[in-house]
Amino acid sequence: MVERPDLAVSFEELNTLVGFDDVQAIEKRLLTGEQPARKYSTPSN
Repeated sequence: MVERPDLAVSFEELNTLVGFDDVQAIEKRLLTGEQPARKYSTPSN
């Protein structure tokens, strides 16, 4: 593995590069009813 710290980006920069805000907006528009809660809930122990 080659380490390239010069290519490292923060999560904020990565989210911007991949258009994460746009993905969230589309998802918010398309998911209905209980879908968001099921998708983002954590499994109970």
